[in-house]
Amino acid sequence: MAQTILDRLDSHMFLGAKVYIAKIGDKSSASQSKPITNSFHPTPPTSYDEPGDWTLLGAISDAKVQTDYDTKEKVGVMDNGSYFTQEIKIAKKSNLQFSTYDIVPEALQITFGLRDNADSAEPQQAFATSNGGIEVWLYLELTESLRNTNDLATVMLRGKLSLQSPVEAKNDLAQAQYDLAIAPNSLNMYTVHNLTKMQGEADE
Repeated sequence: MAQTILDRLDSHMFLGAKVYIAKIGDKSSASQSKPITNSFHPTPPTSYDEPGDWTLLGAISDAKVQTDYDTKEKVGVMDNGSYFTQEIKIAKKSNLQFSTYDIVPEALQITFGLRDNADSAEPQQAFATSNGGIEVWLYLELTESLRNTNDLATVMLRGKLSLQSPVEAKNDLAQAQYDLAIAPNSLNMYTVHNLTKMQGEADE
């Protein structure tokens, strides 16, 4: 499952990764205005300059995975007939927490609790949403952050995006600190790209 995979990633693998979202309920222009739903997400973006139906949140400057576990006791029987017990941990809830320095309309929408997108000059009521977040698909591209080359993997996740704290400025530079509550979904995917190629080069 995606929660287990993300929990095994070192936080440094996220640094510099480009992260995109597609909001549930928006229309996908690439699919004849088909709405984005829990069971449908747009085609992944093909380039940084042309994200398609996705919103680029920016490059990740800091990230961690926060996972809550349930502990269960498993009872088994050994070959000699004696019993044994084993404690196993089951992921109950996983959150991907990350920061970017790109302040997009979605960050302001969450900050001020707006019902609609914050990308027009039309006035709307603030703090109209009580849930404090937006339902999204999140697409993440992992790269070698030190060399900024080679796509290592891509991650597609369904979840609820909120902010750990309102958009704030540190050292005169605004930063958005996001929290994605990952939802189990059959379309959640983790796709490896260049790891095999890189291993072959390292063995030469």
